[in-house]
Amino acid sequence: MRGAALMVAGQVACVINDAFMKGLAGDVPFLQAIFVRGGMATAILVVSALWLRQLSFRSDPADRWRMLIRTTC
Repeated sequence: MRGAALMVAGQVACVINDAFMKGLAGDVPFLQAIFVRGGMATAILVVSALWLRQLSFRSDPADRWRMLIRTTC
């Protein structure tokens, strides 16, 4: 039953996304609409990750500098 509910939720998300893009198509430039859609998707993912407590990351303090240098290079 849970899988069916998740499938329905996914289809609803696709319908809402499609309606949003078609509604903006005539009023907003295409790349701006893509940017807004990406921002909304990012916000939804961050909220769901916080809700599911998936954003906690613990690392050794000695490794943090290595990760910072590797990330910025």
